Amino acid sequence: MAYKIARPDTAFTLTPAKPRYRQTSAKHLAFIRSLPCAVSGSRKDIEAAHIRMASPRHAKPETGMQQKPDDKWTVPLSAAAHRGPGGQHDFNEEEWWIEQSIDPIQLALSLWSVSSTTGDVEAGERIINEFRKAANGTD
Repeated sequence: MAYKIARPDTAFTLTPAKPRYRQTSAKHLAFIRSLPCAVSGSRKDIEAAHIRMASPRHAKPETGMQQKPDDKWTVPLSAAAHRGPGGQHDFNEEEWWIEQSIDPIQLALSLWSVSSTTGDVEAGERIINEFRKAANGTD
């Protein structure tokens, strides 16, 4: 007696896997936009800049051009630093952050920690100032 194994219609399909659902937080994005720019310190036209590059050390996957990362992977940038000529989106992202001497993954996690617990804007400002001081080599 012979048996036939029925192959489901979805077996060996070329269609992409289901998209991963993003974790969003309007409260966190508002917190990020209330802070000064992580690069210039400006308070003008602040945007929540999503970090797309990967960091296996922080369990952060890389996201492509058509997919935004979770909102916890954001840092405050002025519109010019975010989208302007020579800004984050105008370069290889990892190289751009190296040029700024800022670890955006660690900055995003530090800001997420404050935002998700106390939401203390002054604590967020202190974090930004510490990262900027370290980037500029000042104490």
